[in-house]
Order: sequence, then C-alpha cells, then structure tokens
Amino acid sequence: MSNLQLHIPEYLHPALKQLMALSESDSERLVAALTEEKPAFLSTGLAAQVAERSQLDPVLVSRLTDALTSVRSVWDSTHVPLEAFLGVFCAALEQQGLKPQDDATWDRFQRTLGILLSHEGALAAASKALSVVADLRSIFQDARILTDLRPVFRQDATERPFSFAIIHTLRITFHHEGHNRRFFVALDDHDVLRLRRILERAEEKSQTLRSLADSANMPILKIEPQEGPW
Repeated sequence: MSNLQLHIPEYLHPALKQLMALSESDSERLVAALTEEKPAFLSTGLAAQVAERSQLDPVLVSRLTDALTSVRSVWDSTHVPLEAFLGVFCAALEQQGLKPQDDATWDRFQRTLGILLSHEGALAAASKALSVVADLRSIFQDARILTDLRPVFRQDATERPFSFAIIHTLRITFHHEGHNRRFFVALDDHDVLRLRRILERAEEKSQTLRSLADSANMPILKIEPQEGPW
C-alpha cells in the first residue's frame, strides 16, 4: 500500500482545477446531483442529467464527470482503501503543483472528492463500466467503407478491359493497448449484405436483452467514447 504512486495526467489538470474552484454551494449541488442520480448513463449522458439536476454549466459538468469517472476507475484498480488512495492522490496533486494556496479551498476539494468517490452510485457505475470496456484488448472507434470500380484488364493493357468489378474496402479504426490502429478488409456486394444481416441480428439481440433487463428493473448503461484510466 505504501508503494502506491500516482502521476496525474495533464489532460485531467483543467477539470481538477475547476473542481477545486467550485464554491461551497456549487460543490454541494454537484455532490447532491451525482449521489442522487441513478446509475443509467455514462459520459455525456451522465453529465447531461447531472447538469440538469444541479443547474451547473453543462460543459463544466461534462469535464468534471469525465475526470471523476477516471479518478474513480483508477482507485478501483489500486485495491487500496479510499483514505489511503486519497492521501496518495492529493500528495501527487501537491507534487505536481496543483494544490491551491487557500487551505479552505484545498479542504473543500478533498472533502468533495472523498464523498463522490465513496458513493456507490452513478459515478461508481460509470467507472466500473469504463473498466469493463478498457479490459478489452481492442475497442472499436470508427468505420468507413470506400467503394471503387476496378477494371479487369486484358493481357494487352492498352485494349478495352474485359469488365469492371465493384470492390468495397472496409476500414475499421480501433483502440489497442493505448494506440489507435486501423485495418482494411475487401468486400463484395454479397459480403456487404452478409455484414448488414449480422449487424441487424446484433441489434435484435440487444433489444431482447434490453427487454429482459427492463423486466428485471435493471438499468442499461449507455457506453460512450471516453478517456480511459491512466
């Protein structure tokens, strides 16, 4: 436990500074909104609900929930008590020059962070869902299909081609071990039809599982792109 060390990535610095800068009343509204919100959304969905409930700026809330989700996910991965994690985390903030000069602001930040991380609600669900997704070695990011008309040439390339072939190139972008990668697959019209049927079947399975979850009164988390834990 004593060997635990953290380095706060720079992309989290602005949001953590904004969390520190919240007034007492705004901190209380953020805590109330996050602890009362049901664990049914991730990322922008959670932020939108919390912003509406707290009446805080939606852009600010989005940054804060993203940062808090990341911090909670890192704490979960350390398997240490919250008090020990907070001590190491706040020490890292201080070492990296992020500790505010005002003691009251620092105390309020630590208190707010402790309350939010300790609550087993929407934030905890979001961070655990993020961990589930991050455990997968390859995570889909984007896809595009490029369609070309390819000539089938004769032996004498100066003559009119035999015919033309329609070729589709499926480009998939995915996140793998901290990096975005791509791979390309050639498809014909029959492959496109098969792929469409496979995706339609996946949607049907999803609807079936959602119906089962609804009947059991279990919320479905909406997983969206988000920075992973550091």
